[in-house]
Amino acid sequence: MKTLKFKSELAEAIVSRDITKTWRMFDEKNLELDDIIQLVNSDNKECFGYARIDKVVIKHLEDIDAEDM
Repeated sequence: MKTLKFKSELAEAIVSRDITKTWRMFDEKNLELDDIIQLVNSDNKECFGYARIDKVVIKHLEDIDAEDM
């Protein structure tokens, strides 16, 4: 299963649904639409949930704008 790691403070925000998206550069995991991924706290290595990828947007750095933030 593919995994994504997040620092503790981001993991808490994801669980509370304050954060619902993430940016990834150099996607060596080959993440794709509808993948089910394991969410891991990178500080303690514990799984804190699972998610399904429902949208993938690929942008060049120079195309990122304030709306993306």
